[in-house]
Amino acid sequence: MQNFEQIETEVYKAGQMARSQQREVVRSYKEDGSVLTEVDLAIEKQLTTVIREEFPDANIVSEEFPSEFRSGRDYTFTIDPIDGTDTFSQGMPGWCVAVGILDAELEPIGGIISAPRWGSDPDYGVFLRLLPGNRLKIDGMPVTSDAEKDVPGTQLMVGSKVHRKYDLSPFPGKVRSIGSSILHIISPLIHPVVLGALIPPAYIWDIAAAHGIIQNRSYTLEYVNGSSVQYATMVHRQTAEHHMLCGTRGSIANIKKHIPL
Repeated sequence: MQNFEQIETEVYKAGQMARSQQREVVRSYKEDGSVLTEVDLAIEKQLTTVIREEFPDANIVSEEFPSEFRSGRDYTFTIDPIDGTDTFSQGMPGWCVAVGILDAELEPIGGIISAPRWGSDPDYGVFLRLLPGNRLKIDGMPVTSDAEKDVPGTQLMVGSKVHRKYDLSPFPGKVRSIGSSILHIISPLIHPVVLGALIPPAYIWDIAAAHGIIQNRSYTLEYVNGSSVQYATMVHRQTAEHHMLCGTRGSIANIKKHIPL
């Protein structure tokens, strides 16, 4: 457990470092047109170094620095140094640092998420930790209650490009997008009136940390056709097969009643 706790410490430190440098960050662009900053690169290098030290035989699937994936390893870690880099680079609060933990069968079993500018505490933000075999903690406090959002909520989190695929006009509540798939996925867990989330096809580092955390509290992440999200192809840097829904079983059913998927 001490190995996982060391990674937890580094994720928290990375979030605070990113927060302190957000005002001075300079945007650049990858070949695909997505935004990149020096903060992304620095955080990924640091987290990769720590994970390699603590778990030398583990796989690491990260956004900026590809490495060889080896099947049969006890753990696979995913790293998103800044989920929501575009948001981060513009000075907005909807971003986070995230590490996901998958087991040998590539099932998400944990996650560590630092969103230092999100939430009601302006000095701390939101910090979620689920280490394998332990309780979920949010801002250092254990979470014991399971999800109860089986009735329609008032708000739905969506990816910034979802409107190109789906007609959201039948949804009776509010629709929000803050720039981070990971924060969208955990929003039903941390925000009281968020019903669920509709997530576009994403890479493993965009979803695994949040997926591991929410399913610990009776939420689920599934494809819009009802099939489960599998990571066997995603560890090879392929995107998810379809758009995804996040919520309780009941809330996902309610979302499907309103939005033609």
